[in-house]
Amino acid sequence: MTLNSTNMNNLVHSLEERAKELNCIYTIEDAINNPDLSADKIFDIVVNAIPKGWQFPELTRAIIILENSVYKSNNFIESEYNLISDIIINDEIVGNVCVNYTKETPKFDEGPFLKEERKLLNTIADRLAHFIQHEDTKKILKNLKDFKNKNDNDKKENWRIIIEMLDKTDPVLYKTILR
Repeated sequence: MTLNSTNMNNLVHSLEERAKELNCIYTIEDAINNPDLSADKIFDIVVNAIPKGWQFPELTRAIIILENSVYKSNNFIESEYNLISDIIINDEIVGNVCVNYTKETPKFDEGPFLKEERKLLNTIADRLAHFIQHEDTKKILKNLKDFKNKNDNDKKENWRIIIEMLDKTDPVLYKTILR
């Protein structure tokens, strides 16, 4: 079987699109897995990495909306050509990721978007949900550790108070305990 010029061009174009999607995912994963970055910086990197993974990156803008925060890609503008995926944590929608084109493009699988772009956006939203949930879990564990340490310190303080009271009220018992 031989590939004619049109089929070869279509194959190359398709592979180029998948490469853009992979690079988008890699950039997002690198940001999410970097412990030196704040959550705000991670969301800024993610929202600006998204357009590079779409078929028309020069026309693509993205916005991430989370409960009380909004992150917009560079030069973001509202548009009627949108693709949206919810960020869901514990069966609750906590936000969404929206990609839009600034002007009309040819029609594909889902309006102006490819089915692979829908899958990519859903993957990004899912990955952000896992990141948010992981950060929330880290905060909970830190609070539990702080609470435990505070209680341990309080217990130690209680013993010190008792020992000091014994020293002042019953020096003989105090010396016996010390031995």
